[in-house]
Amino acid sequence: MKRRYNYIVVQNPPCLPLLLVAVLIQLVTWGRTKLIIDWHNYGFSILRVNQANRAIVWIAKVYEVYVGKFAWKHLTVSEAMKRDL
Repeated sequence: MKRRYNYIVVQNPPCLPLLLVAVLIQLVTWGRTKLIIDWHNYGFSILRVNQANRAIVWIAKVYEVYVGKFAWKHLTVSEAMKRDL
């Protein structure tokens, strides 16, 4: 018997690689499986604080902004994060 899941909940960070997989699952199931992102911070901002290469920080930011738009719902840890999203 196949299991069907209604929701995928991912926490960000550290969901950089997993976020795309979750979006693809949502698309393949024609929206029956909904993606919820629990935002604690931005992954790219943590990379920036840790002085990662600027190109990597930029790619991570573009990735999070673009792929994050596919989520069905967003959970945030603060009102400031909610306003920023």
